[in-house]
Amino acid sequence: METILIAYDLWDAVKIGIQPQPIIEQDAGSEGTGDEESEAEEIPVEAPIISREDKIKNAKALSLIQGALTDELFPRIRNEKTAKGAWEILRREFRGDKKVRAVKLQAIRAYFEYLRMNDVESLDDYLARFFETVNNLKSLGEDVTEKRIVQKLLMSLSRRYKSIVSIIEETRDLDTIRVEEILASVKVYDKREDLHDERDKLAGTEKAFSSLRVGNNQASGANKSSQGKKKSKMARTEQKGLKLVSRHKGKPRCGKCNRFGHTTKDCDNGKQVANCAKEEEVTTGTMFYACHASSIASSKSVWFVDSAWSNHMTSQESLLINLDRSVTCKVKMGTGDLVQATGKGTLVVETRKGRRYINEVLLVPGLDENLLSVGQMMEHGYYILFGGNYALICDDSNLDNVVAKVAMAGNRCFPLSMESICSMGMKATVQEDPWVWHRRLGHLNFVSMKKMQQTQMVLGLPDFSEKGVCEGCVYGKSHREPFENEKPWRAKNPLELIHTDVCGPMQNESI
Repeated sequence: METILIAYDLWDAVKIGIQPQPIIEQDAGSEGTGDEESEAEEIPVEAPIISREDKIKNAKALSLIQGALTDELFPRIRNEKTAKGAWEILRREFRGDKKVRAVKLQAIRAYFEYLRMNDVESLDDYLARFFETVNNLKSLGEDVTEKRIVQKLLMSLSRRYKSIVSIIEETRDLDTIRVEEILASVKVYDKREDLHDERDKLAGTEKAFSSLRVGNNQASGANKSSQGKKKSKMARTEQKGLKLVSRHKGKPRCGKCNRFGHTTKDCDNGKQVANCAKEEEVTTGTMFYACHASSIASSKSVWFVDSAWSNHMTSQESLLINLDRSVTCKVKMGTGDLVQATGKGTLVVETRKGRRYINEVLLVPGLDENLLSVGQMMEHGYYILFGGNYALICDDSNLDNVVAKVAMAGNRCFPLSMESICSMGMKATVQEDPWVWHRRLGHLNFVSMKKMQQTQMVLGLPDFSEKGVCEGCVYGKSHREPFENEKPWRAKNPLELIHTDVCGPMQNESI
């Protein structure tokens, strides 16, 4: 408000106010009487006079102050007629007297001393909070020097900026460096860190759809934990060697899984049995698939989102890149049949946020649909909410950042359309067109261009044996016959060409 009032040349009306002086005159009869004891009677001849200019300045300043107040604060100065009076009312209430300001200053000093940047706070938010505190100190009369601001700013930044703070402290003189230089260095460092974070997040998102690792040495997540427990339990069991041998005395022992009761050729350790809905003990890491006939038209780009299968699967080999044929496993169908998976690859899809990769998608011949596992996505940080005939796929626990919104189809399935991208390499060739060079060289004639090519004045020119007619050259380089000077001509027959003025006389002389 002070800045606005100064800009309108009204600050004197607020700071000094309108202070008219009354006009005082002495009695003419009391002058020269010689009576020293008689006092001259002071009689105010007129009431205090306020000039018209002062009245206008006071009204303008008061209107600016009134216009800046909210409806709740306006009644406090409603009856005040001068800008200085209104300013003093507001100053006493919001700034307070000397004691109130001292208490406020002490509280802000303590807040400033303990001010620190939170780890989850952005740089812009903290700088706004930091300099708001500095401005509050200055408005209450505190002398906050540049050196003090620099030291406090470097000291209060979070651990994220530890590297840049160390560089500034080691390479710059903290007694002479300005706050603007600190802010420029810190903001550049913050932008670079944000770029690294976005790249790391992108890499993590590309792995978000990766499927469960299968095979003896490919279990992940909870499977690794469960297998670790099984190994420790097996170790304790092996320590009881005598009891184990006596219990399975006479039974064959498998050389693959180290269990009794079957041989290596009959071992089903390579088969991964499903975690079906039946209450029976089965091996984890199941590639289970169950589905009833879909009424939706079959499409290579449609993937069904459901929790009935534990891995992403497709029968379309053309959708996958980096196909690994060495990965094989058994997939148990809804009918109980086991189908051999023939490989594992990566699906490339295009989204609004760029290209994404769904890793470790099993290639299972004979599947009618493309399958997307809910459990697989949840294991990699995705949150899926089913309700209201929709399935929301989000990448945060607050369900704010929606990656995909899948509507439920008529057969109570959730088809998600993802356009796959097939990588391809194309050879680029350049065909030199003589007409392109003709236009590049400012429509130079072919004879001169051929001479340039033969004498190698310009390297890389094509063969200019082709000839033709350039329409631009025909129009641009053609000439007209000149008009005959001082030869009058008049039309003699109907429909002959007539030159005549259709307006005029002209007001301005032509060029």
